[in-house]
Amino acid sequence: MPSILKENRIQNFGPNCILSASFQSIAGIEDEGWTITGSPVIVSTPFGRGMQFDRTVPDYITIPSSPELDFVVAGEMSIEVLLKLNLVGQNQEIVSKRNGANGYMFIIRSTNVIRMSFPWGGYVDSTTPLQVGIWYHIEMTWNNGAILFYVNGAPDGGGAGVGYTDERTADINIARAIGWGPLSADVEFINMYSNAESAADVLARYNNVAGLGTNP
Repeated sequence: MPSILKENRIQNFGPNCILSASFQSIAGIEDEGWTITGSPVIVSTPFGRGMQFDRTVPDYITIPSSPELDFVVAGEMSIEVLLKLNLVGQNQEIVSKRNGANGYMFIIRSTNVIRMSFPWGGYVDSTTPLQVGIWYHIEMTWNNGAILFYVNGAPDGGGAGVGYTDERTADINIARAIGWGPLSADVEFINMYSNAESAADVLARYNNVAGLGTNP
């Protein structure tokens, strides 16, 4: 199943995990009440199975908004993703929750770095460009306006002082072009947490993933 029930989320990822999307089957995603647009396919990965999103279709998934997925302005959150880019040099949205001038977008920039972007123009970028065809464990943490990025368990830049206009009604979109561009990638999972995970937490999650496959 793509979304792990609350009791299993707590067991597998800790009490702060509020969303866990692991793409095991098309039918499982539809059973969750999530909407599939386009024709994404399930593919084998070094870690099990994932979903391949094709930006030329484009393929994306919409998850209905719920109070559990809302974040407060003066608060915390983290987004964790395991993916392999099938295209670089283009703006590509991984996760977005946006309604007009409110919300956020977690994206890959055309310069191939990770960006946490906000509709009115505020943003923070990571440091190291990602490459095509390589699996990456990436995580972003937000702590009252301070953003940190991690790539394969290691810190990779960040910034502070970015404002966030809360969005409590918009759906969450995976791989959809809301303001930048659709995603072209194989995605093993996307997890979201209600806290800003520590560097030790992120490294532990990366080590757990790395033990499942040969890359990252």
